[in-house]
Parts: sequence; C-alpha cells; structure tokens
Amino acid sequence: MDFREFLKAFDGMDDGETDDGLNRFLPITELYPICDPTLPTDCFVFMDCSFSAYLVAIHLSKETTDKAEIFVLGVPSPVAHSFADFIRLYLAGVHLRIGA
Repeated sequence: MDFREFLKAFDGMDDGETDDGLNRFLPITELYPICDPTLPTDCFVFMDCSFSAYLVAIHLSKETTDKAEIFVLGVPSPVAHSFADFIRLYLAGVHLRIGA
C-alpha cells in the first residue's frame, strides 16, 4: 500500500483520537511540510506520536511514490524505506527507533 492509497482508504484520525500507543495519523487536511536540516526536502508530517513528543514525516517525490522514505524528525536516517514498510512495522507493533 502506498501513501496515496492509504489516504484514500483511511484519512487519518480525529483530533484527540490515538491508537493504544498514543500515535495519531493526521488527516490529509492536517498534513504539513516540514523544514528540518537533517531531512530531505519535500517531507510532510503525517503522524504525531505521544502527543507531539516526536513527529513522523514522509518524503514525497514527484518522480515516484514507490520509495517514500519515512523519517522521525531530528533523526537523519529513515526508519522505513517505503510507506508500505512503515505500515508493516506499525502493524507488527515495532516501535520507532529514536536517537542513535
């Protein structure tokens, strides 16, 4: 599943709604670009974790949607190399690695 398909099927969570891990997928109307010197350009925040303790962004490119790397803000290495990989980790209950 790519990010576009995900948004068509599931347009995020209502304000104040989270999963059991306090993660909230933002609806499309709340996605926003992020300017972080540790991340590539064209990254958009799509997930709020633990009430903004950290944010998760997707690198969107006009060239392809197959490889949309997922980043935690402030961490230069991607936590997943595609949205599909990220969703598999999320559904498996794998926690994002924050820090070194």
